[in-house]
Amino acid sequence: EIVLVVIGILIALNINNWNEGRKLAKVETALLKQLLEDAVADSAHFASRKSLFNGQIKTMVNFRALCEGRLDTIEAERILPVIESPFLLILSHSDVMNNSPDAINGISDPDLKNGLRQYKLMYEYVALGTELVNNSLQANTTDPVIELSYTFPDQDSISVADLHIWCDDEDVIGYST
Repeated sequence: EIVLVVIGILIALNINNWNEGRKLAKVETALLKQLLEDAVADSAHFASRKSLFNGQIKTMVNFRALCEGRLDTIEAERILPVIESPFLLILSHSDVMNNSPDAINGISDPDLKNGLRQYKLMYEYVALGTELVNNSLQANTTDPVIELSYTFPDQDSISVADLHIWCDDEDVIGYST
């Protein structure tokens, strides 16, 4: 009888361990699915930020060319959005990584854990870079010492005469390099 009881207890423990393993695997699978969704959202977000940055760079290159006399005009719809709203928002889509810092411990694969740590560091690096650009732009556009006029005449294109305040300011021209 004692042997049967011991065998029964061992079987019950094995079943319990198996159930716990299944629960942990289910939680890990759900976590990995959420991380994948977050990564896809981050990818789309950063692709849009990259596109916006590239547009701003192109506009600032054209702006500099205008100020240096290499262009006669710039289409207003290409420069006004950059001048009127130069700030970027970095929105975090990585809910799991940001809201559950211990969630990474629920992942069993050490290579995946390491990859997620590297991803988080790169994400924070990009977010910090965006914040620094925002702070620099904000300082250059809201500092009362260097505040510039943003009022443009209603027209389809902007000429160097419309931007004389900016074109005459070496800091602005240097900043757009």
